Order: sequence, then C-alpha cells, then structure tokens
Amino acid sequence: MIRRTPGLLWAVAALLAITSLHAQSGETEEGVTLTLSQCLKTALENNLDLVSSRKDPEIAEQSVVGQQSFFDPNLSISASLQETEQQPTDPTQPSSRETTSMNASLAQELPFGADYSATFFTNQDDAPGFNFFNPFYTSGLDLRFNVPLLRGLGKTATTERLVLSRKDQQMSEQELLRQAMQTIETVEGAYWDVAAARRAKTVAQQSLRRANDLLELNRKKVEVGTLAPIEITQAEAGVASEVEQSIIAETNLGNAEDELRRLMAVPTDDAMWDKPLLASDRPNTTKVDVDVEAVLATALSRRPEMINARVSLDKDLLSEKSARNATKSDLTFNARVTPTGDSLEIPGGMAPPVNGDLGDSIGEIPDFNNYTWSAGFTYNIPIRNRSARSAYRTSTLNREKSELAVSNQEQTIRVEVRRAVREVTSGIRRFEASTANVELQRKKLEAEEKKFENGMSTSFEVLTFQNDLADAELSQIRAAVDYQKALAALERVQGTMLEARGLSLN
Repeated sequence: MIRRTPGLLWAVAALLAITSLHAQSGETEEGVTLTLSQCLKTALENNLDLVSSRKDPEIAEQSVVGQQSFFDPNLSISASLQETEQQPTDPTQPSSRETTSMNASLAQELPFGADYSATFFTNQDDAPGFNFFNPFYTSGLDLRFNVPLLRGLGKTATTERLVLSRKDQQMSEQELLRQAMQTIETVEGAYWDVAAARRAKTVAQQSLRRANDLLELNRKKVEVGTLAPIEITQAEAGVASEVEQSIIAETNLGNAEDELRRLMAVPTDDAMWDKPLLASDRPNTTKVDVDVEAVLATALSRRPEMINARVSLDKDLLSEKSARNATKSDLTFNARVTPTGDSLEIPGGMAPPVNGDLGDSIGEIPDFNNYTWSAGFTYNIPIRNRSARSAYRTSTLNREKSELAVSNQEQTIRVEVRRAVREVTSGIRRFEASTANVELQRKKLEAEEKKFENGMSTSFEVLTFQNDLADAELSQIRAAVDYQKALAALERVQGTMLEARGLSLN
C-alpha cells in the first residue's frame, strides 16, 4: 500500500531549484520534447524485444488448437470398382464379375476416453449369366464403440496434453507481461537518465563558467599587483579540468539519448536520431509511505513469476495424476452392431423373389431384419509395468520440485519487495540530504569567494569549493533520479507496473 504525503518545505524548494537547472539546460533549443507517458507508450508498442515476445502467446495458442484437434471427428470416404474375367472351368462359377463398392466412415476420440466409429458401406455385384438378379445390392451400417474402464478412463488422461498446452499459453502470457513491466521500468529509467544527463551537462557548464570567472578575476588582480602570477596558472588548470568535465557530460548525454531511442525502437530514418531529446517531465520528490505487508500481499498475487510458479505446479500435479492412471491395468469394453440390407425382396406364398435397387438395400438397414452384434471385454495386464511406474515416480519428483520452486519464488519476491521498499525509503532521505548539502556547499563557496576577494584565500581553495558544489549538485540530481527509479521498481515488484502507468498490453 503506497501513501503519498507532502515533503518538507525545503525539499520542495530544492525541487524548484532542480526545475530551474532544467530550464537553464538549453531545452529551449530545437529538439524533440518527450513526456514520460509518451515514451512508455511508444516503447510498449514498438520495442523490438516486446514485439518479438508478443509472438510467443500466439504460438502457444496454436499449440492449444493443435491439441484440440485430437478430438476432431474424421470423415473417410472410399469407392472402388473391381472387374474379373476368366475362362469358365466350372458351370457353377461365373466367367465374369463386376463389383462396385463405396464406404463412408466417421470416427472420433471422445474426451472421457472412449472412441467410436460409424461406417456405411454398399456393394453392387453384377455377374451376368450366373446371378438371376443383376445387379445385386447389399448395404450396411457398422457401428463400433470402445471405452476404457481402468487405464485411460476420464478427462484427466485424455485431455492432459490439451490442458498442459492451455497452461503453457497462460505462462507465455504472464512471461510477456513480466517482460513488458521490465521494459517499462527500463524505459522509465532511461528517460530519467536523459533528464539527469542534461542537468549534469548544465552543472558542468555552470562549473566551467565559475572557473572562467575566477580566471578573469585572477588576471585582473595580477595586473593590479594584488595577486601572484602563479594563481593564474592555478585558475587555468581549473578551467581545463572543467572543460574536460563538460566534454564528459556531453558524451554521457548523447549515450543516454541513444539508449532511450533504442528502447523506443525509433526508426533509423527518423529525424529524432539527429535532434536532442528534451524531457518535459520533472522528478517527483513527494515522500511516499509504504505498507510493506500490503505491497508483499499484492506482489504474491500479481507477480507473473509467482503466477507462473503456481501454474507450473498445477501442470506437474496433472502430469502426476495422469501418470498414476497409466500404472493401472487396461480393461476395455467393446461393442459392435452391424445391421445390413439387400435389394432382394421375397414376397409371401408362391410369388417369385423380386430384385430391387440400391434404395431398397439401404431401406432395409433400419428394420434390423439382418444384423450382427457383439459385446465383450479386453483385459491387458502389463507384467511388472516398470515403464509406467518409473514415469509415475518421475512425475512425483517433478511435482515435489515445483512445490519447492513455489516456496523459493515466494522467498525471492519477499526479499525483492523488502529491498524495493528500502530503496524508496532511503531514496527520499538521500534526496533530502543531498538538497541540504547543495545549499551548504553553495554557502561555503560564497564565503570562500569573499575571502578570496579580500586576499584571505587562494585560487586552489576556491576551485576546490567550486568542485564540491558541482559534486553536490550532481549528487542531488542522481538522488532525485534514483528515487524515481526506486518508485518504478516498487511498482514492478508488486506486478502493477502497467496499471500504475495507465498502460495495457491489449
């Protein structure tokens, strides 16, 4: 639980001082002004690592579809024509025969372990000179049903791969969320690094101006004879040192801008690569009160790593249950019924038989005048069954490892939360201390400059105090940026980074 309360008045005054530095940093020059929100949204849409990672849930979804297809019905249709010609050797056998056959079969595996097949078949038999009834038709329907009663019975065994694929998809989505939050935190840090680098450049420029002012003052004092010439050399050395610091600050700013451009995946032909990036947002130095236990509870329920650890445990529990089922004996119930019909119709009395057509043979099937049925059990007993028992033992060990992984992940998150809270708490204190130090260093420098003007100090002492002030200003800038990063890290360790920034992966 995070509660924001007003900071000390002098901390607010320090923020205004930082804002003033920001305004003096040259951001009125031509450049690309960026808000933090704009950078985060751009990175969420365009960051190349995220664009690539977005493919993983889609790939996992296709794996789910592939597993669902296991229960899709399969329709098979076949037709054949067979013709036989032979020299007559037996007057009771035809010399030629032509048979046309057609079959249509529908088969499907059912989610609870059973399977069925339904096959329609029809034959046309034409044997001139032998059959009194040509052509002669026979048709039938072959229905089969098999269901396991021990091993393989129930959805656990039959849908294991489908359920595992769905959980893999869920884990892929959570991993994408984790990467997105990590990217957003990195982009936010890069944004504040650009702001800090630009302000550091301003500090270096101000230090250089102070060193140049001291050099000019020394030259005037040497001209009027109130200062030894060696003081000019000391001041020139100070100017040279500040020039070096300005060059370093300029280089650091360029590097920070390029890193932000990379994270936002700015196209290589975009003009943004050739223009300064101007951060328009200001650091937030409002003190934040944190409820550690509330943050920890949120993290344990929202963190993608925690969710994935639990999902992985669910997967191993399912695999263990399925492996236990596989150690059972195999008892299967089989049932089959085949009603048939033909085209021959036999009237009652002395009336001769009448041969009909294909429709007559099909029409007889529902009457069940001609049929065959069977039912039975098949029992298979694997001797020793070491393969299944070994797989079951392995799955049990994997489940135990996953339980330990969940506990380990909880401990890791607890440590990360406590560290993040500690960084926030110490961050605001660092900023307050650095702000006070800047004020004190400024006063020290002012006092030393007055002493120097009255001949009671040296250029070396003034340059030392100038460097102390510059170091304090840089520390203040870094403390403010580190505090922003600590706040972002606190949101990430809770798993609320996107919501806190008003962002979504959808």
